[in-house]
Amino acid sequence: MLEVVVDIGTNSALLLAASKDDGVWNARLQRESICRLGKDWQPGEPMNPEALGRLEESLVGFRRDIALVGGRLRAVGMTEVVRKASNPDDAIAIVRKVLGKDPRVLSGEEEGRIVRKAVAARYPEAKKLVVVDLGGGSMEIDNGKRVVSMPIGAVRLFEAFREKTREALLKHVKLTFREADVKRPTYAGSSLVAVGGTATTLVALEMEMAVYEGSKVEGQPLSIELIDKWLATLDKLPVHLRARLPGLSAGRAEILPAGLAALGYALEHLKPETACVSDLGVRWGLLLEAMGELP
Repeated sequence: MLEVVVDIGTNSALLLAASKDDGVWNARLQRESICRLGKDWQPGEPMNPEALGRLEESLVGFRRDIALVGGRLRAVGMTEVVRKASNPDDAIAIVRKVLGKDPRVLSGEEEGRIVRKAVAARYPEAKKLVVVDLGGGSMEIDNGKRVVSMPIGAVRLFEAFREKTREALLKHVKLTFREADVKRPTYAGSSLVAVGGTATTLVALEMEMAVYEGSKVEGQPLSIELIDKWLATLDKLPVHLRARLPGLSAGRAEILPAGLAALGYALEHLKPETACVSDLGVRWGLLLEAMGELP
């Protein structure tokens, strides 16, 4: 039987069905549904009915997928938008109704730690491992000693700066890093692994991936030059034309530049010795935790 987890974020909901073969977990089915819970939302405000409707529709699709593969749902995780909205119980009730499972609303620190542990299990030889998880609502940075969770996800930044300049967005990101006391010497010279939709979509674009394949994304190099290249390309295109690029879905075409700008600043500021992208994320951490395989 396949083991299944669901990760519900600010931009997308992700389903992972996996099996363990010869001691290694392999994804047998992965689904992404852009429910955009964070659309037209600010912290402290309620998630709007349209967004909650999209979530329910996404989960109904996942329920069909789970039934078709004969999977066993082990865990459901919810992140930034649910933990910061004024009506989290509305989203939690939808999960219970559709999937029959009580979801876990992860704190920023829990999110950072669970992702880093999943990445560390995949890269046991990495020296001075730092994991940067950039999602729709937040960015977590975990070096194994401290988790920093900052409200600078791709959706959050797009919503706040859609009518403003890139310079204003970057000024805000820089200030957020400063307020969170993310000091460069602590992270310089690290082995950085970036996870989340912004980083994986960047690689999918570079590889012209018409159909997303996480195994091909895993371990691909990440650089400021690569980010700048795609920012320049995307800036020249209206949203409807961006969505025609192989590797970029319509659900990410609008928000990707904001996410790339934040990811680029993180690379510039942290000064890692090496940087790569991983397809791992909250869903893999939830799976390993549910199976008792996280330290």
